[in-house]
Amino acid sequence: MTNNRIAGIVMAGGYSRRFGSNKAIAEYKGRPFYEYSIEALKGITEITILVTNKDLYPFYKKETDLQVVMDEEEYRGCGPLAGLYTAMRAYKSEWYLITPVDVPMMTSLILKKLLRYTTGEHQAVIPIINGKKQPLIGLYHYSILEKIHQLLKNNDLKMHFLLSDISALYIEKEFFGEEASFHNINTRQDYEHYLV
Repeated sequence: MTNNRIAGIVMAGGYSRRFGSNKAIAEYKGRPFYEYSIEALKGITEITILVTNKDLYPFYKKETDLQVVMDEEEYRGCGPLAGLYTAMRAYKSEWYLITPVDVPMMTSLILKKLLRYTTGEHQAVIPIINGKKQPLIGLYHYSILEKIHQLLKNNDLKMHFLLSDISALYIEKEFFGEEASFHNINTRQDYEHYLV
């Protein structure tokens, strides 16, 4: 069942410099990475938006049936914070459930666990995996839009700047035993280690 209060966002704007080629089209079990991120969100959100860069925009427009948007021109190249801001401006929802394009083991079952926490006073719900916050796989409330805008204007582009400025709920125990689903593939070594 989809949730009309929640929009899904696939973050697909990186240039994969450490990987050496567009990792979104690297394959896991015969399918490109980006398809897993889309699939994980599609079944549990009202709409799924893919945010990408100018160079990859034509590819995603052709290969997916999603709403595909480019980072707002003023903040192109400013990373995930700009991607989140762009998606929030493109589609108004109460909550935004985001996942990057490089977590091919992510599933809807994992993401659904985050949705249980949308009823509190917090403005973000973030998993903690092996002691590390995972801000690129989380829920963000629309009320933080202006805070994101201010951070972008100040060139404070790291996601932890945002998390330190809002009320965030961190979830760890829900994901014990499921840490593998959160592996993001940044390098060829990651690919060989986790997926081959």
